[in-house]
Amino acid sequence: ISLSVIASFAETYNTALDLAYRKIVAFLNGLGVEAVFDTRFVYSLVRVLVGKEIAGRTADVPVIAAECPAWLLYALKKLPADLLPILSLVKSQQKLMGLLVKSILKERLLEFFEANSGKSSINHDEANANSKEEHKGKIFHIAICQCNDKKVEPTLDAESEKEVDLMITAKELNEYMNEQQPFSTIEPASTVYSITQFLPSQTPYKEIKTVPLGYIYGIYNDLDTSGKPLQFTAAGNKDFRVAEVMLGTGKKLKAVLAGGYRNIQKVLASLKSGKCTYDFIEIYACPGECWGGAGLLDMEGRLADKVKEKSGDEDYGKEAIKFLEERSADAVSMIKGKPLVRKERDIMASSLSW
Repeated sequence: ISLSVIASFAETYNTALDLAYRKIVAFLNGLGVEAVFDTRFVYSLVRVLVGKEIAGRTADVPVIAAECPAWLLYALKKLPADLLPILSLVKSQQKLMGLLVKSILKERLLEFFEANSGKSSINHDEANANSKEEHKGKIFHIAICQCNDKKVEPTLDAESEKEVDLMITAKELNEYMNEQQPFSTIEPASTVYSITQFLPSQTPYKEIKTVPLGYIYGIYNDLDTSGKPLQFTAAGNKDFRVAEVMLGTGKKLKAVLAGGYRNIQKVLASLKSGKCTYDFIEIYACPGECWGGAGLLDMEGRLADKVKEKSGDEDYGKEAIKFLEERSADAVSMIKGKPLVRKERDIMASSLSW
């Protein structure tokens, strides 16, 4: 479940982030879902990987985030061919989570489901039990996201390579929930899991208290050596903001966080003219970035402003870095001593393979 989805439920129903999440988990468990994970770890993983791309550039060209599917598809059509390589090679959070649950951590998850199936509070009827037997050994991955365009992602992969089997929006989940049971009457789940519990670090679930506002915030914390908080300057409109990151080498990186098609046009124009002065461009089709996604519960455009009050760095950044270090060195097997299923480069497989 995307963090913006959790935030939109929390704001709509006037409840704390973690309580809203636990209610969603309880409802999904009641439908037969074996495990629910929020996206904090994969957010951290993407953040660290994109930071590596920015710091490791060999040419004086920007890195452009490819998280937003609407922007990515638009860029593939509108960017000149010689500029396509500057798109980030890092997959979206949803596809990375799919890579984890359907490949890298698959066997550990299946063993866990099998060991805990009798202890689960889920009430499996006979039909559901037959379905479980038929699909034994398989994981069906559903992503609950903030954006209608995210639904394009699963359709562009071959069936055997799908990392996400189904994407639904917060609005669709909310509509179905209200048909079954009012949100206010749902008892929150007493037990929730983090995907990090299935990593070698076995880091337990952390209560959701804050949400990250964008990759640039985390990248700044990872790379900046100035010791100062990140400061944005609006450049023309409130959805086009510029910031600087000071590297240990003394070099400054200039980053932009932008949302909305008018700002996409602005970025494209600077790229095509060869006058782009940015090192990192994090861009989204929706004004307000993912916090303004059309698939979120209707907040009348207020969610982006509301979440800023709850923003912070309580993520799994250290776990993400440790995960990559262990995998790149082949030091730890993800699955009970067996060889690693994929190496770090596979995690960074290009979204252009769509």
